[in-house]
Amino acid sequence: MCGIAGVVQVDGVEGRCGMVPRMLDDLAARGPDDARIARWDNAILGSCRLSIFDTSEAGRQPMVSADLSVGVVLNGSVYNFRSLRKDLERAGAAFKSCTDTEVLLQGYLHWGVDRLVSRLEGMFAFAIWDNRCRKMILVRDRLGVKPLSYASVGNQLAFASTPRALVAAGIDRAVNANAVLDYLNLGYVPDNQTVYRAIQKVPAGSILEWRLGTPRTRTYWAPCFSPRGRPKFEEAVREAEVLLLGSVRARLRADVPVGALLSGGIDSGLVCWAARHLGEEIPTFTLALPGTEGDEAPLAQRTASRLGLNNRVIACSSSEAEIDELVAAYAEPFASASALGMLQLARAARSSVKVLLTGEGGDEAFLGYPAHARYQFAQRLAHALPPGACPIWKQLRRGVPKWGLLRRGSHLLDFATGGMSGVLRSRQRLEYYRRHSLFGERLLSADPGRLDFQASAGSSRDLVLEFQRHHFETEFKGEFMTKVDASTMRHGIEARSPFLGREIWNFGNSLPIDLRLNNGELKAVLREIARRRVGPSLGSGPKRGFTIPVGRWLTKEWKPLFEGAFDSAVAEQDGWLRTKPIMKRFRIAEGRKQAETELWYLFIFERWLRHEKEAGNRQSASPRLLPEIRCCQLDGPSAPEKSMAEAVSAC
Repeated sequence: MCGIAGVVQVDGVEGRCGMVPRMLDDLAARGPDDARIARWDNAILGSCRLSIFDTSEAGRQPMVSADLSVGVVLNGSVYNFRSLRKDLERAGAAFKSCTDTEVLLQGYLHWGVDRLVSRLEGMFAFAIWDNRCRKMILVRDRLGVKPLSYASVGNQLAFASTPRALVAAGIDRAVNANAVLDYLNLGYVPDNQTVYRAIQKVPAGSILEWRLGTPRTRTYWAPCFSPRGRPKFEEAVREAEVLLLGSVRARLRADVPVGALLSGGIDSGLVCWAARHLGEEIPTFTLALPGTEGDEAPLAQRTASRLGLNNRVIACSSSEAEIDELVAAYAEPFASASALGMLQLARAARSSVKVLLTGEGGDEAFLGYPAHARYQFAQRLAHALPPGACPIWKQLRRGVPKWGLLRRGSHLLDFATGGMSGVLRSRQRLEYYRRHSLFGERLLSADPGRLDFQASAGSSRDLVLEFQRHHFETEFKGEFMTKVDASTMRHGIEARSPFLGREIWNFGNSLPIDLRLNNGELKAVLREIARRRVGPSLGSGPKRGFTIPVGRWLTKEWKPLFEGAFDSAVAEQDGWLRTKPIMKRFRIAEGRKQAETELWYLFIFERWLRHEKEAGNRQSASPRLLPEIRCCQLDGPSAPEKSMAEAVSAC
């Protein structure tokens, strides 16, 4: 697990030598154990390392081939690297370390990138420079767990783990207005863009190859959400349990201490049960929110007691320092309230562990959100409605009151007649900003057309799967994966989720919807395992979201912070927002003692703009001097073996 960065330029990188150290300075929290670079005539690779496998000097990055012609940097973990290493050794590869990074290097040399990637199990973002053909290769894992951004301008490509690191190296920091619209609508910037106009994200499940100034991206994997086969419920429960144990076993492997996050929910409870079942006694960590509906600590303690876990409970803080850290930890504006809790858990855990197991992915693969049950009902209703129901309901809809049970019933008919159009319209927040005249000129002139959706009867009849596909491309990658990665890496911790293992993920998504929602029960397969292995109270308890009451805190503890943020607001100075109507909405929220989610999004956006402005003012500072492997220009395919040893010893 590391922060990675690099630059490649057709006519040489002699004038670009400061870019990679600047990026690594910005990424330093992701890799506090070591930092160094490797340089060729046309490329520079850099890494700041968090040592997880082979913590000795032999495991340092960048890793370079014996002839110095190929280099690799990796962020993440390849869980099956030991079995791949055996295959490579049988093919004649020689290894000097016990790391997954060296397996990537040898795998590329022996198999090429496509065969290598097809065999990898894990979460990863890595870069390979092949000096023999002057080619840079960027690869991102199937589910987009690990981040990777790049900027391709003219004959130069620069990449880094985060967009902010690229900006720190001098890439244009002009803000993308469409991304700001998406952020204000969703609370995060989706994975298909970044908040900066000049920077893009490597898509999940993709390989980007850059050669002679031209980047080309191809997909090596895409998710399949279509159920296959019809196993019996008992068969599905047994298979899911076997796959969960195997996935947890793989993620317990590390050369550093491992722990786990424990909430009051099913997924983290099952992960902790599996670790105990496999004979591991790992510490667990729970966030407490005393006096709030979102406090899961009592339920988590009950699970910890049943499993015999050494569970540490951390009280959630609402200090201003937590807001500062939220803004600093995320490279783009990010308003997921639960990220405040994740950051505090990671900060508390870092003194005792370097790896944390989490429960992300169980709700996605096994259908654990209340929305899944609503959309299943709407899907059944869509099949029962007569042809032509959609235009009829569209006419009647205008006269239905928008409150109470009638509002809920209206939404259900929206879903049943319009499919994902109805779902997405019910989640729109942009109308709030427009209705209250909160947008400045830059957002008023932005193009919101791509946020409009067409109603579809076909989508209504297949709504659960349509929602799964949309959720994967938006919330899952843009919010959930980003939240866990950035919050844990902020404190030098690697987060691993067993439910994101390829086998258990594919198995869950292959099950029929009616089986996953067996008898109307959310996540029925996992609930049954929880009932049997942990206890009825965990398996049969209601779905509880991890909720931090930021709306209430804004009108109380954080009231001076909100008022201070919009006094001489950067967002107004730069033409994004209008301060007076924002404060008018805030005064109304004060009376209710509860601020709307939109006000929270605006607050974080303003704090993010201020942070970026201050960072831009500091950009002139000199980067660190880092150890460097100087890789000579090669005309042939090989060089003396001693070259690598000499280069490493020079560091």
